[in-house]
Order: sequence, then C-alpha cells, then structure tokens
Amino acid sequence: MSRRPNYILRRLFNRRRRRPISTADGIGFIYIIRERVLSNGCWILKIGMTNSLDRRLKEHRRDCPNPNRRLWRFKGVGFRRRVEALFHLKVESISVDRPRTSCPFCHRRHQELFMLTPHQISNKLLPLFARLS
Repeated sequence: MSRRPNYILRRLFNRRRRRPISTADGIGFIYIIRERVLSNGCWILKIGMTNSLDRRLKEHRRDCPNPNRRLWRFKGVGFRRRVEALFHLKVESISVDRPRTSCPFCHRRHQELFMLTPHQISNKLLPLFARLS
C-alpha cells in the first residue's frame, strides 16, 4: 500500500477515534523497530503493538532473519490496539511512503512499514511518540 492522501487519513483517524474501546483491548506496548536505513538516508520503520515485548521480538527474529533490525523505541500504553491504530494513521500522514516491496531477507511483504526521513523522525515522529498514552 502506498501512502494515502491526508484527507483520507484524517477521515479514518476521526472515525477510528470515535469508536468505543473494545473489551478485547488492554495494556501493552507500542514499539518501533528500525528495519533498515536506505541509501538516501530514509529509515524504514515497523510500528506494532504487543502485550509481551520479548515474545514479539523473538517472533520477528524467527520469521525474518534481518540482521539490521533494531528495536528503536517502545512505550507502555493502556489500550494497545486503539493506540496502535491511531498512531499508524498519524505516522502515515507524516511519512514519505508505505513500502510494500519484498523483504531482501525473507522475501515476504511485511506490514506496518513506514519510510521517513531523518528530519521527519526527529521533528514529527518523536514528538508524536512522546505523546502516546
């Protein structure tokens, strides 16, 4: 999937924010993994959620042997599914693109990837991440 236009992302964000919190939602973590840095300086980041950070990182290592993958940031949140869905939409709105190419390490198409410049990371992504709760 390529990056969607901002007007669509705003509409999706507002619709998702109005939804009631699911009874299946709960505490957990939002994490950002740096998948790789491209030759143009952009970072490919995976953003996800889990209730067990250790287990999820082991699953990533097992499923894709990317030696460049690094856990970059994580934060405990109250409603991990809701926060992740809203955070994805916000990050997509500031990203360069949503890469959908095959992974050079496992040859699958990973989900929840975002391409950002170093400027977007420091000036937009990090302030957004700091406000998560």
